[in-house]
Amino acid sequence: MFRKYAQLLIVVALFWVCLRGCFLDETPVHLVIPNGFTGDIKIILDPARGQRIHVKDGRFTYAIQADGTLRVKSLQPFHEWHKQTASYEDGTSIQNGFPMGRGFTEEQLKADKGEIFYIDGGFTLGNNHTKTIHGYVGTMLGYEKKLRGENPAISQKDRTSNEMVTPSLNMDK
Repeated sequence: MFRKYAQLLIVVALFWVCLRGCFLDETPVHLVIPNGFTGDIKIILDPARGQRIHVKDGRFTYAIQADGTLRVKSLQPFHEWHKQTASYEDGTSIQNGFPMGRGFTEEQLKADKGEIFYIDGGFTLGNNHTKTIHGYVGTMLGYEKKLRGENPAISQKDRTSNEMVTPSLNMDK
């Protein structure tokens, strides 16, 4: 009898934890990207030299540097359940892309209009146990090139010219 109650208690506790994670948002995280930037984003854990990020206006705001990196004292906000948004310095919103590591379908690539996305790339633990949060800002085609190991960067002129640079969609290259 006791065993059934213990099992029921465990199931209820797990259910509560799952519901809490699904419906309880912690403090949001917002990335501010330099105007016109496209490419890889890295937020690097550096307790000795990193910046301390505080909640301001109800969210943690991470101002990424011109080279796409930011060193911080803690990555704790990324370990909590949170919403994550991104914008350029001028306030232009950057829409969220697809989950880490997955590419776009060929149909999506053909329909690409050169819109800029922020794509969450998860985190890595480096050789010296340095934790890094990765992301990518750019177009669908740029992200596909990144996944294939090609240079995904586009210039500010390409981003604003309404002329789409159309590399080959052949994924075998």
